[in-house]
Amino acid sequence: MSESHSTEKRKRSIKPYILGAVMTIVFICLLAFTLANTQQVRVSFVVAETDTSLILVMLVSAGLGLVLGILGTALLRHRHSPFLVPPSLSAEAVEQLEVLQDSVIALVERAVKC
Repeated sequence: MSESHSTEKRKRSIKPYILGAVMTIVFICLLAFTLANTQQVRVSFVVAETDTSLILVMLVSAGLGLVLGILGTALLRHRHSPFLVPPSLSAEAVEQLEVLQDSVIALVERAVKC
């Protein structure tokens, strides 16, 4: 019993070091990725053009994809589940929340269509 307890304790004391090592490796890989993609690229918008670093374009694109993915998932979840309202809200507050929710859903649907 005592031997298994000490082995378990040893495993728990090693976990922070393993996690730290993995985080360090990931950080070094991200740093190398960033430094390897510093060249300038031209980005064309509908009304303007600009020159910026490739890594910035990649990070902004990934961030926008993440946000749109989360919003799209929330929209799908909303369509399949009822609107949950805390019981302490007044009827007027609930109505305002529903109007706001419908506006957000309409904006997300327009953004997804683009």
